Amino acid sequence: MEKKEVSISKKLVNIYLNFARKMNALYHHILQDSNPIIDKAKKEIVKRNNNLEKLKTSIDKGAKDELFLLLIQLKKNCESEIKACAYNVEYQRKNVIIECVTAYETLFVDLMRFIVNHKKVLLPLLNQSLDFIDLKDCNTREEIEETYINKFFEEFMQKKYADQIEWLKNKQKIDLKSDVELYKKYALIKELRNLYVHNDGKINKSFINKMSDYKIDSEVYLKDFRERVISCKVFEKINTVEHWAFNTFMEILNKYFVKDNEIYYSVLNDVNEYALYMIKFRPEMSKIYFQYILNNCKLTSEYYFMFTLNKCIALKKMHESFKEELNSLDWSNCLNIYIFAKYILEEKYDEALVMMSKLDDNFTYDCYYHWPIFEDFIKIEGFKKKFKSIYGEDFCEEGIETYVEQEINKLALKEKDQKIIKTVVCNNSEEIEETQEESKESKNESDDKGQDSEDK
Repeated sequence: MEKKEVSISKKLVNIYLNFARKMNALYHHILQDSNPIIDKAKKEIVKRNNNLEKLKTSIDKGAKDELFLLLIQLKKNCESEIKACAYNVEYQRKNVIIECVTAYETLFVDLMRFIVNHKKVLLPLLNQSLDFIDLKDCNTREEIEETYINKFFEEFMQKKYADQIEWLKNKQKIDLKSDVELYKKYALIKELRNLYVHNDGKINKSFINKMSDYKIDSEVYLKDFRERVISCKVFEKINTVEHWAFNTFMEILNKYFVKDNEIYYSVLNDVNEYALYMIKFRPEMSKIYFQYILNNCKLTSEYYFMFTLNKCIALKKMHESFKEELNSLDWSNCLNIYIFAKYILEEKYDEALVMMSKLDDNFTYDCYYHWPIFEDFIKIEGFKKKFKSIYGEDFCEEGIETYVEQEINKLALKEKDQKIIKTVVCNNSEEIEETQEESKESKNESDDKGQDSEDK
């Protein structure tokens, strides 16, 4: 029985890790490759706009003859270059929004399929009708159930997102709208995705009506559109979608597995590992993970200590105060490992070195590799000597991979995951080249028209 529960917990957490790895892939490649392109494009837009203003001033002053025609042509060229730079930024935003929403929808369907397959009592709640043609290739009860589930989700994902949320609330008792502001932020991103896919990113009446249904003020989405060129905000979009996805995942975990301690705490441990893994490069998301768990999950005192300390690590990485969190804990009766961690957070390294030899047997030396709290501590003078005196071996710099790191690395090797990089980043240069060619063509047409008007 125990093996079965562990297997279920790993399958469940791997569904989320697959989504999270995609978010990290988007984040990293935009940060490393595309962000410089965006920054360059923004600088070019500012530069070209300044040049354009100067040209307009010269034209308004009434320059004559050849100089006037030259200024007109330069103005057209400058406008074309601004358009090409703005297109580069907008292209980035478009792909991020589409990929993020697609990744979330895949996560949502995979989670719900897993839950329905795991808890067969939920099948009647789907209330899906089947035709004879749907059943003609089914030979077993399992095949009928699979067809039933597939058809339900095929039709379910075609519904309005607001209707999907209401179904979850009414049928599954899962209220994803408990965080209203986050719900509105994700709803806006989802509808932006639909605009890009179905209407080339242009606002239409249907979009405005949906914003009204979500009770999103027009100034909010109009501001988003106004700032899409001068401020791409792609990282904000990625973080919003991941925040929404994590809330969805945890709501489902709390709904269906809170009474299965083996599964519940196994998943929490893996989520904790992933959040610690992210502290190195996305501490703001780690903070969101830890805060949600502290506020909404069933935790023992030991788990509460652990997640509070980990939230403090994220806050410290973000250069934010964490004293309030530390002071909220009861330090009068806790494990030595937590006092040890407190010393390190407060950078009381001399006390921490003394505490190393007083740690419980539950503390193993691999914690020095996995827990980000030790990132600076293992570099101080005296640590390696103390480590060897306790464990009888030298401290190895390479470290050991955690389960989460192993899973993320495995997923990263899959060929299908490389597709994200290509669609979001690598094609950027091709699209820029196409835009530049179009700009050249428009320039040539402008030259011809200018020459015709001059002849006239």
